[in-house]
Amino acid sequence: MEDIETKAISLALYRHLCHNIVGSENYVKNLRLMNAVRDNLNSGTNWTVITSGSFGEGLEMRGSDLDVMCVVPDKKVYEDIKAANNSNVTYVLMETDDVKPGFTQLLLVLNKYYSQFHMSTLVRNIMANIISRAQYLNK
Repeated sequence: MEDIETKAISLALYRHLCHNIVGSENYVKNLRLMNAVRDNLNSGTNWTVITSGSFGEGLEMRGSDLDVMCVVPDKKVYEDIKAANNSNVTYVLMETDDVKPGFTQLLLVLNKYYSQFHMSTLVRNIMANIISRAQYLNK
């Protein structure tokens, strides 16, 4: 008896989510496909853009944020500063203190040839490229 009630409640919740909050299975698939296409168009030869989180999974919910990751494959991530102690290389250091389990903060450690100005210019150029492509796609 309990199994039948649980199944009925689960189906009712699924129908409610599909019709009122998330959208049909087809809508979710199309949204995921559009995200994948946009990510592909926003990616360049030196970086990859990935839409993640609930929107990346095709769930367009009111009040939800947009999570976007930018993967730069030529940068290495180290847990320990001793393993990355080379002043000629720009690398990313993991900071795991005061973060939730399963998460990390990433600290960009610049090499001696990069100034903070150069790095902020690089980030601005990448973000401008992503924004301009997104605006073009939204027209």
